[in-house]
Amino acid sequence: MKSIWVLSFIVMASLIATGLAAAQEDGKVNHQTVCPVMGGKIDTDVYVDYEGKRVYFCCKGCPEKFMKKPGSFLQKMKEQGVVLETAPKPQTTCPVMGGKINTKVFVDYGGDRVYFCCKGCPEKFSKTPEKYLAKLEKEGITLARTPKPQEMCPVMGGKVDKAVYADYQGKRVYFCCKGCPDKFLKTPDQFLKKMRKDGVVLAETPKAKKSSEKSGVKSHDNAHHGDGHIKEGSHGNDAKHGSHGKQEKPHHGGGEKKGCGSGGCGG
Repeated sequence: MKSIWVLSFIVMASLIATGLAAAQEDGKVNHQTVCPVMGGKIDTDVYVDYEGKRVYFCCKGCPEKFMKKPGSFLQKMKEQGVVLETAPKPQTTCPVMGGKINTKVFVDYGGDRVYFCCKGCPEKFSKTPEKYLAKLEKEGITLARTPKPQEMCPVMGGKVDKAVYADYQGKRVYFCCKGCPDKFLKTPDQFLKKMRKDGVVLAETPKAKKSSEKSGVKSHDNAHHGDGHIKEGSHGNDAKHGSHGKQEKPHHGGGEKKGCGSGGCGG
């Protein structure tokens, strides 16, 4: 009788292990889909990196609640079989000299932005880039993506017309035709999220001109619809480096060389 119970236990354990392994292979167990605080569907733009793991939430109020008792929420997710993503490790040191990075000194290579500590390092990097990239990868570093200027309309997908735009939350969003700004402003966060996912870096809204200057544009707290009055539409776009991973030679940023960015993208 005892041997039957032992055999049954072994068979059951084996079946459970096999089922879990199969579920993990199908990707149906490990992914976080609900907020640990409120239980709602997660928004991948709202998260906290905690002890090397990335925890997603449903709304902006949840991270603060999570941080009050993170251990409790993490334990609950563990019991539910949720395996959290590993939080990206941003670059903080120069791959050449090892010093603290200066975000004004960089090279765009293969679609990624590599930062350095001083102006002499990009040239050294360019001689054997794969060597230094392998070093960063070994250290688990996730490089920032090369910022992309906006070229396509977020609403219709057509090529942007710099005379048609909306200023929203300090950013200038361009469109392909005059009907798109109204559609954008109905659900702006939806369109902005998609652009962020695509790596698009929006131009800053140009500072309002003095009242003595005639620009034909009034200052608004909310979004302003462009109608061609402002022609310097490319202001605020610091991603004019033409380096998106297709070039053989890396593009340098920093110093007096062309392509120097005023700062890195959020990583």
